[in-house]
Amino acid sequence: PPPAMGGPPTMGGPPPTMGGPPPAMGVAPRTGAEGGPPRMGGGPSMPGAGDGNAGPSNFYSIAAGSAGSYSQNRAAPSVTQLENAMSGVSMTGPPPMGVPGAGPGVHGMAPAMSPGAAGQTGLGGAPGPQPTELPRLEDMDLSVAADSLFLRTSVTKVPQQQSDGSKVPIGCVLTPMAGDDTGNEVPLVNFGTAGIVRCKRCRAYINPYVVWVDNGRRWRCNLCGLLNEVPQAYFSHIDANGKRKDREERPELMNSTVEIVAPGEYMVRAPQPPVFFFVIDVSQNALNGGYVKAATDAILQSLDSLPEASRAQIGFITFDTSVHFYNLNSDLSAPQMLCVSDLENLFLPVPEDLLVDLNDSRSVVESLLQELPHMFGPDRAAQAPIDCALGAALLGAERVMGHIGGKLCVFASTLPSLGDGKLAYRESAAIYGTEQEVTLLRGEDKWIKDRALELSRMQICVELFLVSSGYSDAANLSQLAIGTAGHVFYYPQFHGERDAEKLTYELSRVLTRPLALEAVMRIRCTRGMRISSFHGNHHMRANDLMALPNCGPDNCYAVNLTYEEPVLAGGCVCIQAALLYTTTAGERRIRVMNTALPICQALSEAVDTVNVDVAINVLAKQAVTVALRAGLDTARQRLHHACLEVLRGVHARTNARAPSAPMSYGAPASAPAPAAQPKIPDSLQLLPLYTMALQKGIAFRGGNAIAADERVFNLNLMANMKVDVSRRYAYPRMFSIHDMPAEAGLPISDPSAA
Repeated sequence: PPPAMGGPPTMGGPPPTMGGPPPAMGVAPRTGAEGGPPRMGGGPSMPGAGDGNAGPSNFYSIAAGSAGSYSQNRAAPSVTQLENAMSGVSMTGPPPMGVPGAGPGVHGMAPAMSPGAAGQTGLGGAPGPQPTELPRLEDMDLSVAADSLFLRTSVTKVPQQQSDGSKVPIGCVLTPMAGDDTGNEVPLVNFGTAGIVRCKRCRAYINPYVVWVDNGRRWRCNLCGLLNEVPQAYFSHIDANGKRKDREERPELMNSTVEIVAPGEYMVRAPQPPVFFFVIDVSQNALNGGYVKAATDAILQSLDSLPEASRAQIGFITFDTSVHFYNLNSDLSAPQMLCVSDLENLFLPVPEDLLVDLNDSRSVVESLLQELPHMFGPDRAAQAPIDCALGAALLGAERVMGHIGGKLCVFASTLPSLGDGKLAYRESAAIYGTEQEVTLLRGEDKWIKDRALELSRMQICVELFLVSSGYSDAANLSQLAIGTAGHVFYYPQFHGERDAEKLTYELSRVLTRPLALEAVMRIRCTRGMRISSFHGNHHMRANDLMALPNCGPDNCYAVNLTYEEPVLAGGCVCIQAALLYTTTAGERRIRVMNTALPICQALSEAVDTVNVDVAINVLAKQAVTVALRAGLDTARQRLHHACLEVLRGVHARTNARAPSAPMSYGAPASAPAPAAQPKIPDSLQLLPLYTMALQKGIAFRGGNAIAADERVFNLNLMANMKVDVSRRYAYPRMFSIHDMPAEAGLPISDPSAA
């Protein structure tokens, strides 16, 4: 019989039955266990996970023969596993047909959506008619506003034309774990038997901006336009306004940011306890500054406030020309120091007692923290070695905690000079202020880069504390923190009386803030736009997968959006970020953040909606990337050019609105009226000021007065800075000091009265 009306028969499917109803227009081929993509809610899915020809995949694939059973001693899941399982269909469209087993978006850029791809499923299914029209603006529910605590955009309207979009900075800044330290509650969603509802093409999560059709039986994805069937367990009728009748009972449809409970298929092993390991430099330069006491005091004060302290594990290493391990067995009355001086063949003296449960060995840990300042105090500096073996200490820590992962706090006070990771002295005052200065800002040591990659694979996050009295090559050492989603803290010429309070506060903050463990994040956007660059401390796997061994309230990331098509279709540009992580309590969660930006016809509309605080944050992060690639002068020019492009857009808007002078028939031509003076909108009044302030700040300023370590620290600080902080960093708040009261600047006896 001839095929039924509504499109050609699905390739490989059964022939149509005589007398049967014709298939609905644009319905995606139904698939099940026999092949193709899993049904909505069935099979494990990750943020951005696609489904190749091999069937469903998950982020941490269960080992063959042990599905559903977890091992406490299993090694930390590698980022390679993460990549393979997360390598799903990109937000930009399906892969080209005819490539057997092609998995899109793994090692290269995701294939762009082409007009001929509308009839392809891109999920291992057969070609067929697939509706890909993006939702119209009038069909979308924009009453749900984006939560600026988690996601902020530089504009709230996007120009439709690519030629106009290039004149305004389009980007967003994300702080995925913001508010967790202040008790902010994110709505929790448990899909239960329905399974997590996601788009079968782009793998976007259900959100407030999708459009419901066929009386709620299908929903149109707001990112790729695909019509998806609604699982039976998730079905609800829609009202006269096109909204689900149970909408108010569904947090994922009422909130732009939600937390989804991930099923067990999302884990390859049982949840691991939070681990805190400390690698402490005790060479001569370190002891002269006296930072050891400040660090140990901060650790001692934070023991009760560690996340999930009842499950936490802890360990210590000190190092100079040797590596000192500490036996913290709970049966001991005092800790034992075990010195390993063979840096070439480093070994663990008592592997089972170097990382211990804090609860079981609390008295031994406290004893060690009280003794370390006496063992390595300033009075012992004269006898301490000058050289240090940081590389060997890192290898030792990696071997102790590598099977679990966790947070690794590294204290370095001098340039590593022995064994693996030895660094040459690169600083030269002669190249400051020249084109060669950029070489001092780049981390180029292969051993350190490889170490950062391996630590990220083991789910270890490095928090680097530079307590140097001289040049310590922060450009190279900071790669340990950059590649593992950690932070860099810098104390030039550390002096206990001056800097101990700052070190204590920052170390306590690192240890006590909430943690997201074994995290990955993927960001999607509407078809026609793409993510062009990522900023912040992370390791990039594939082209759009960010690996974050730890993520906390202080982690901030930014992305830039560019046009893939000259004219945008649909009514909105939607952005969705999904962070998959494990809580310190051992629960696997997916935090989904959404926003929708209406598409406007005129550039002037977009210019009027520019958020200058977010825009300058994104532009500064772009300039950091340019500075490390092409030099500081090029970075300053990049900031200047970006500001001018926005102001030219304002000028074009003014000229377009200026009325033409009236003319009378037969009257002599009059001189042309002078062009209207462009008026900068209120939203952009501070953009030129912030731009010039950034150009003159420590991160981008020219000249030879800024030391390499200090500039590297400020560049890294800017790359990870939140929006509110970057505004004050660019243009600090000013206070009058001539009329301040006498008690100003002094400690407050009663903070509650302030």
